[in-house]
Amino acid sequence: MLENDPPTGTKIKFTRAIKKAKVNDLAILVRPIRKFQVENDSDEYEVEFLGEYFIVQRRDIAKAY
Repeated sequence: MLENDPPTGTKIKFTRAIKKAKVNDLAILVRPIRKFQVENDSDEYEVEFLGEYFIVQRRDIAKAY
């Protein structure tokens, strides 16, 4: 699960398969959908994967190292 709120452009990996992305595929964090007061696993983020933009939840992604 993604921790804290990393900046735009952070490389992330998927923790589960979503659309065309498989587990551990890399993507780019675009932005949070809204500001969060407290981290919640259902917080939503926009990500870019292979030129496609879509919305995922915090629990579906992790920061790639």
